Amino acid sequence: MRPLALLAFLIFAPAAQAAYEPAWSFHLSDTRPASAPGVVSTLTQAQGESATRRVAVHYPPQFGFNPGFSVAGCAPAQEQEDACPDSSRIGATRAVTVLGSFSGPVYLTGDFRLIAYLRGLGGAVGQKFEGKLYLDPDGSVETVFDNLPNFQATVAEISVEGGSRGILQTPRRCGRYELEGVFESHAGDRVQRRVPVQVAGCAVRPVISRVRIRPRRFRRRALLRWRLSQPVSRTSVSVQRLRRGEWLELRTLRGPGRAGLNSMRISGRRLRPGRYRFVLRARGRDGMLSRSLSARAKRLR
Repeated sequence: MRPLALLAFLIFAPAAQAAYEPAWSFHLSDTRPASAPGVVSTLTQAQGESATRRVAVHYPPQFGFNPGFSVAGCAPAQEQEDACPDSSRIGATRAVTVLGSFSGPVYLTGDFRLIAYLRGLGGAVGQKFEGKLYLDPDGSVETVFDNLPNFQATVAEISVEGGSRGILQTPRRCGRYELEGVFESHAGDRVQRRVPVQVAGCAVRPVISRVRIRPRRFRRRALLRWRLSQPVSRTSVSVQRLRRGEWLELRTLRGPGRAGLNSMRISGRRLRPGRYRFVLRARGRDGMLSRSLSARAKRLR
């Protein structure tokens, strides 16, 4: 810390009287599966609470490393000179104190540490913080900022950009996940907070059900019916004939794809007498394919 900053902190540091009850909010800019979202983590305290000494945020193991991450780490010499290049920047930080608002960039080092700067009062006051990333045995990730200065901020926020600058990737499966934050004060208090994250937008496989053909013994025509769980781009109907113990495909028809009940007429004019089956498979609008389901019938002479 610069001498002027240290002097200001000592003069204006408020006496801690209120109970340590920090509020924590956590926001992801993109909650789709396997995305690389921007992250905003905000800690809010009432005036007079003890200053926060340590912040740890735990991501469950379903969160993974972003394969599109392409930030070059700040070199040791650059870090020593407080001259990390923009190519190593991954986000920003902000704090609101009795001295006013402070802000600054967040950089990633080559050994995967986080370097955050807070500057204010026209550059006269500045502070450097260091965070670390830990990979636990179960695959979960923890981000820790320790040994923070004994000076209270009513709002302390760190934001990390997404996309190619985002370190983590959301879970591949949709569902509800919980992130845990553990906060410790300079007075020795320790509190835990949990924030739910709902990952949504997964592709849903269409389901075909209740496939029926009536009559099952026909000459001129029959009516094929089925139900769909959702609208689809197409329903393929494979017309197959039993020959010498094997099902041989004759052609594929295109059927409707409405949600709910669907039907199409099967003409017997082009079908020789024999045993047939009609195998249905639906392709969802997002490309997901349903499982096949079939109905059997006999074309009479």
